Amino acid sequence: MSASYSASLPPTFYYPAVGCSRWQYFPSTMSQERAATAALHENFSDEELDRVPPMINRKRRWPVSDSPTHPHQPPLLPAKAVSEATRPTPLRGSMEWSTRSTTGYVDPDVKAYLRHHFRGSVVRHYDVAKFLRQVWHFNINSLGLEDGTEFHIDPSHFDNFLRGTWSKEPLTGNATRMEGNAAIAFHQIWEDISSQFPAGSQHQPMFFLNMKDRTVRGTYTKYKPDFGFSAMENIKMQHWDYLADCGEMKKLRVLQIIDRIKYQYRLTINALRLQQVFGPNKKRKRLIMRTRTSDDEEADSEDNDDADDDDDDDPDYTPGPSKRPRTTRKIPTLSHVPEAATYTLDPSLWDEADDASELTGPELQIAKYLNELLSHGVRTYATGFLLQDTTMSLWYADRMGLVQSEPFNVETQPHLLLLMVAAHHYGTPHDFGLNPLLSLPPDTHHLTSYHNMTLTLPTATSAILPPPDATSETNTVFDEGTGDALGSLQFQVDLDGNREINTAYGTVSRGTTIIPVVATQGTPSAAYWGASRLVAKFACPLETRQAEDRFIRVIRRKLNTDSKARQFLKNIVDLKCSFSCKMEDECMRLPRAMMRRVADDVRRSFRVLVMPEYLPMERISSPHELQRIFIDVVTGHHWVFETSHILHRDISYGNIMFYREEHEGEERVIGVLTDWDLAEKQEEDGTQIKEDERHRKPIIAQPSGFSSSSLTSLTSSDTQGGKEQMGGPEAEQEGGKSKGKGRKRKRGRKGKGKAQEPEPASEPIDEDALQQEARKRQRAKYRTGTGPFMAWDLLQGGATPIHLYRHDLESFFWVLAWFLAVFDPKEHKLGIVPDWHQSSLLNVGAAKGSFLQDRDVFNRVFAKTDPAYRPLTTSHLKWLRIYICRAKNLCNLEAAASAAYFEMLDQGSDADVENPYWDDMLAKTRKDLIMARTELRDLVTFDMFMAAINMPLPA
Repeated sequence: MSASYSASLPPTFYYPAVGCSRWQYFPSTMSQERAATAALHENFSDEELDRVPPMINRKRRWPVSDSPTHPHQPPLLPAKAVSEATRPTPLRGSMEWSTRSTTGYVDPDVKAYLRHHFRGSVVRHYDVAKFLRQVWHFNINSLGLEDGTEFHIDPSHFDNFLRGTWSKEPLTGNATRMEGNAAIAFHQIWEDISSQFPAGSQHQPMFFLNMKDRTVRGTYTKYKPDFGFSAMENIKMQHWDYLADCGEMKKLRVLQIIDRIKYQYRLTINALRLQQVFGPNKKRKRLIMRTRTSDDEEADSEDNDDADDDDDDDPDYTPGPSKRPRTTRKIPTLSHVPEAATYTLDPSLWDEADDASELTGPELQIAKYLNELLSHGVRTYATGFLLQDTTMSLWYADRMGLVQSEPFNVETQPHLLLLMVAAHHYGTPHDFGLNPLLSLPPDTHHLTSYHNMTLTLPTATSAILPPPDATSETNTVFDEGTGDALGSLQFQVDLDGNREINTAYGTVSRGTTIIPVVATQGTPSAAYWGASRLVAKFACPLETRQAEDRFIRVIRRKLNTDSKARQFLKNIVDLKCSFSCKMEDECMRLPRAMMRRVADDVRRSFRVLVMPEYLPMERISSPHELQRIFIDVVTGHHWVFETSHILHRDISYGNIMFYREEHEGEERVIGVLTDWDLAEKQEEDGTQIKEDERHRKPIIAQPSGFSSSSLTSLTSSDTQGGKEQMGGPEAEQEGGKSKGKGRKRKRGRKGKGKAQEPEPASEPIDEDALQQEARKRQRAKYRTGTGPFMAWDLLQGGATPIHLYRHDLESFFWVLAWFLAVFDPKEHKLGIVPDWHQSSLLNVGAAKGSFLQDRDVFNRVFAKTDPAYRPLTTSHLKWLRIYICRAKNLCNLEAAASAAYFEMLDQGSDADVENPYWDDMLAKTRKDLIMARTELRDLVTFDMFMAAINMPLPA
């Protein structure tokens, strides 16, 4: 979106563009739909929305190229009366692409997203002492406690805190949040406590800051946490990259002190009182005098069992005889999310209330701050605290969800507040989530910049290709990455020349972070790669997902083996080396590994890939370069599928990059396809009919009058989710007849079958088979991709379609269309197409359907395309659009043919009366289905795409 257009709109503010730290003008407006959604869900009114730009006009001013879909468009959701067998699969959009609007990332959109993002991933009532020790690595010996040690909290500060509250006063006619005495007093309490701690050896504590309504700068939203903990004292200079943690206060009540003598006694804290929090007799002499809430009773049985099992934490403790034997109880786990909570459809479709989120309003406030911390810098986890009147809870977030501590009362339990302050006082950046593989430069105590930090890989596996004629054993060792390790490698973070760290937006996700690095001189890494500009890709995929580095190894080795395909190795991301570990490995120090057991299907690994640095597409300088990049990546993708039958499954703007090289005295661009995180091997061509399709037929019926305001989406395709019941084995039917057609069909009512046979004896568990089954379940549960670039039929309701080659090919079309619509070649910046960035992928699919079928919508999308790039839209893209639109219509025909075939199959097996024409009718519907699928396969092809994209451009 150009600045010339923005100048005619209301006052504008700078917002980030496409998940990076570059800045761009956008109008300061928000849609009525999103504003209404925010008002519906907001359940606290003591604080203004966390944003900088004033929302002057709630009605969105649509640019010509960003026009919304027409009101007469067909409804977007399947009928509510669906059976278990035909439940739709999750339509998941990433947080970065689902919450961004023409005004950037706005608070109501982020909150609406996070309400569903964290469903089923919140662990509550975690023991405070364990939280301090396991999350912040607090050691009580740091306090140097002796028999006579006492700490005193100034009663006047506590008095001011109890009496203080938030206040609002008018400013230019608007109610604006102003800091009250409560925040000032709490800051004084914190400073009073920390001033009494003994100095640590060579330790410089960070600053606890009253943010005074200041905005913390960052890449995404503009938020104002009430408190911050940082190495920089100036509250105007705070950035989410370097903020250690943060706090949120909700002080609504003015409290009175009834018994001042008891009150002053509580504010004097002796050593014994502190030691007993971590001591062995916690069960018998528990000083954590909990403030009871309605939720506490329900959690007692789970929490007490977890909190009392560490009597041996003290090395000098010797347990005595127990009065009664302890019974073994089932350990609570962070297990599957309930199935209804995993779908990004209307909550009423699953009989949920609209406010079925697990997080209350104040909890959502601290959760969104933790989300910002994890979306910036290089962290493995983020922490903070929530203070509601006098009740405090500690919060932890990682790529598997949230953990909330047992709440405690800072007035009646000030010793717990003191320990929390002490954990912050003695904490280091790594204690607050800085990735342990990164170390600070020498003589640096705190994180103020990532530049010149050292990345140390404990070990790494080389990705140097074996020779084309290598033995099968050599190839297997290379593919699995089980060859000789390179040993420990060191790299320097290098942010010179506008290089920057990019972290994906969101919490429960892979959390991909790209770090620019160079090999550390004088170390083995420099001997391997010299001074080349590299990047280290950090990611936390699910343990059950196949490793990205393995896909890259297999792809590149098979390309290298094929004499015709070898020339396209340059179009597939190069891999220098890789490192992988699990969440409980010592090198990660992940607190989650020390907490309650995590269910296998939500466990995450940690992986590092070191690769060459490539350039993003917005750095191109001409339409000819854009055309060359697409020719390269589409050709490279085609030969990958030809040689290894591996599909990318996430073709998107950020995964198409390029580099420049000298060729015959001229510089030319080379397109590169990167990010194979979601790749899968696919041997099928989409024409086969699978038995399990019978149990997951597509839903065709649609309701009317549905509003999309309640639709939300989860994060990336590996966000934790519930199990989906798949119908049966993937056994292909043969001979034009249903499985078992050679024998007489049973016709009768339920309950008249054969008696149940006894179960066979159990067999030994095959771990490899279990891993394969887990991966197969995940492929069945999720559609993969990024909403604006996904194929049209992957954005429709119903069962999860098989991801085919044509889906990847169609994604290239959408990337090209999107890029031509939003690219500003003069500023080298990108905007958005709002209709393709909605939180509901079903609505995105409807918008893209209009783009394909309605010529006026097509032209409006490209109304602001730069004239130099317009020929790509009027020739190349229009040619491709004709084929993609035909494919869309064929998808509808295929869905109808599929429904007819499986309905016929059901009627035949359930009928009470023999139908002499049933076999012929079934064969006819089966033939129609195969014919529709074959025509669809043969329509969107590599040759078709290349014929369109290779058309010459004006000189």
